Amino acid sequence: MPLHSPPVSPIAPEASIVNLLLEFVKAAFTGQPRITPLGDQFFPKCAVLFGDAPVPKNADLPQISGVILQQPKRIAWHGIGNDSPWQRRVENPASGVSYGVTAQATIEETVHGLVRRTLQGTDIRWRADGSAWVEETQQGGTWVTQRTFDTTTGLRWVRDPDTQAYVEQTVPGFVEQRRFEIIDPVWDGTTQRACGPVRVQWFVRTVSAGEDTQEKDILCRTIADQLAQLFQQPAQTRALALKGLRHWTAGSVIPMSMPGVICRTLNTGCEADYLIPVERACE
Repeated sequence: MPLHSPPVSPIAPEASIVNLLLEFVKAAFTGQPRITPLGDQFFPKCAVLFGDAPVPKNADLPQISGVILQQPKRIAWHGIGNDSPWQRRVENPASGVSYGVTAQATIEETVHGLVRRTLQGTDIRWRADGSAWVEETQQGGTWVTQRTFDTTTGLRWVRDPDTQAYVEQTVPGFVEQRRFEIIDPVWDGTTQRACGPVRVQWFVRTVSAGEDTQEKDILCRTIADQLAQLFQQPAQTRALALKGLRHWTAGSVIPMSMPGVICRTLNTGCEADYLIPVERACE
């Protein structure tokens, strides 16, 4: 079953991992029969939570609660862009759009990590000139016009909601001037790869009350065993692998003693893999 949550993100790796795991486990424990590599099984409906979850108040609804114990720490260079070393960044009009000065006294315009224009000069500015909007670069102490936009009061960058392309528009009217389609959904230029182990500990809990203790113990054990199965089968975890969480393993189910609560714990692990965009660092 495909997952709708976004892949592991460099912006919020922990939150994106949690969202993927919540969706994955909730999709299994719905109280409906489920086709598994070990045959058809009934997966009880459970409350699925993450973090410091309280003991369940509803005795009829078991609880599965996860805690992240370890996140990736290894960082390696992945892709190299085509920009030159910059002495300084002079403008950053939008996320993913930057202008930097090189040692050759040129200005590079980068969009989504790739150089889109190279202009002569050591600085860049935009200013109003009557009813026009002018783009200029400084060359030898003189400001030289690069582009002029008539009946315009400014420029802005937006992302196309359908293709995620970068679009430069004039204001007012939002008339498109330039468009840059993206090559990679993460970053077209320099990227780093974050990879490494992720460890998640799961707690399965049911509330025991009087004579139904044995029944709740059996239920807790069943859910914990099914949770382990879920992470032991590559066919089951393929949806997570497609989102950046690969090669899952699951340990043994271990009983825990808690007052008034029947609890079992399960340790799982995987390898996380995602890309981090890298802006050119000034020298």
